[in-house]
Amino acid sequence: DFYALLGVDRGASGAQIKAAYHAMLLAHHPDKSVRQAKSTTAHSQSQMDFALLKLAYETLSSAEKRRQYDAEAAARSRGQRPAEVVSLDEWEEVDEGEWRYPCRCGRAYVLREADLERGVHLVGCEGCSEVVWAGYALADE
Repeated sequence: DFYALLGVDRGASGAQIKAAYHAMLLAHHPDKSVRQAKSTTAHSQSQMDFALLKLAYETLSSAEKRRQYDAEAAARSRGQRPAEVVSLDEWEEVDEGEWRYPCRCGRAYVLREADLERGVHLVGCEGCSEVVWAGYALADE
């Protein structure tokens, strides 16, 4: 989980994510770490996968990549059932090709035209782990 890796919650701002990323880099960098290990053990718990840390930062600091990451994480959740079935007619079109539906946490579910074209029905909230089933029929080509 990229949020846990960086030590931020799902609602963290871009500035909070950036600060957490830099803090993790400093805390785990062998030349910068205050608690530099004297052990020569190759598999120390303090070793950090910097490539994974960078990927977590790049994913969560980009609005589009973060939305996709959150949606995929919600879809991967085993046994997760949608909180409700919501017809596309009930969603508010906020931009051309983007619809929003309010979540009880105060944030929103976001559905984009590309999601519709791919047949995505399970939509995760951008602020919590709740998912809804977006009801719509695919248009004939």
